Amino acid sequence: FPFDATDSLSTILLSTINYVATHQGTIAQERQDLVEKWLQDAETLREDSLKFLRGLPFANRQVLLRGERVGEFFHVFLIEKMLREIGYADWQYPSRMAQGLNVVGPVQPSHVWAPDPDLERCKAKISVAEFVAGARDFRAKISSTFKHDDNSKDIYENTIKERDLKFCEGPFLTEADVSQHLGTDEWKPMRRFGVPQKGGIRGVDDAAENDANATSSRLEKLATSSVDAIVSFIRIWITLMGEGQELGTWAMDEYKAYRQIPVQPDQRRFAVVAVVNPNLDPRSGRPRPRLEYFVMNGS
Repeated sequence: FPFDATDSLSTILLSTINYVATHQGTIAQERQDLVEKWLQDAETLREDSLKFLRGLPFANRQVLLRGERVGEFFHVFLIEKMLREIGYADWQYPSRMAQGLNVVGPVQPSHVWAPDPDLERCKAKISVAEFVAGARDFRAKISSTFKHDDNSKDIYENTIKERDLKFCEGPFLTEADVSQHLGTDEWKPMRRFGVPQKGGIRGVDDAAENDANATSSRLEKLATSSVDAIVSFIRIWITLMGEGQELGTWAMDEYKAYRQIPVQPDQRRFAVVAVVNPNLDPRSGRPRPRLEYFVMNGS
């Protein structure tokens, strides 16, 4: 039976499960002590992180620096200390992420994931220079083919909410306005459209249509956990603790998680989204759609 195997669980996870199972009388206090330690470290490192954030470009600060109390800013040095203490290989990632991630071009190696054995599959299909060369033609294409649909109102209103949350800047009504804001005419937008899903309309930025995805290359292969791992975890816990144990689970979902990751400053010209504004007539309520642009601060 596949769930009888524990190969899907790491040695560290197996050790942690065993530790919790054999220290039930003290684990709650140990966790509380650890929380207090990190709260103290958070205050100790607070000014160092704030100083680092204040030195970042304006767009990055918009995403990462919402206030100066712990919990209101991205605590770079606290997170790096946590990663160092657990022996994480890529512990410097938080400071690199705070400086902004690229949206086109090679994915930087983490040195955490194993190399992908199929490097041919991982190569970029076009260069960044080729991607940029088609910018003006692509802008002309979407400005002449954009359409208003049933999702346009939701997508536009959600984009305005993201603007109010400082995840983007805009709207810019003309290409010239975007060029002036970015300081260059070499920018290439992504069309933002809506996909119905449970609970509402999800906005999708089409990085395939504008060929941004085609510039991506990578050296590593991401390995994610599976349902097998979850079931194996439960099986081991029951084996250690006996049947009749009450088990509970919860799911964590960070609101606008990717929007909280800054875009690399020199690549914001590739993080422009083109959104249809329904522009409803105040008298008739009929749409008078127009294309507007927003420059993303966060991914």
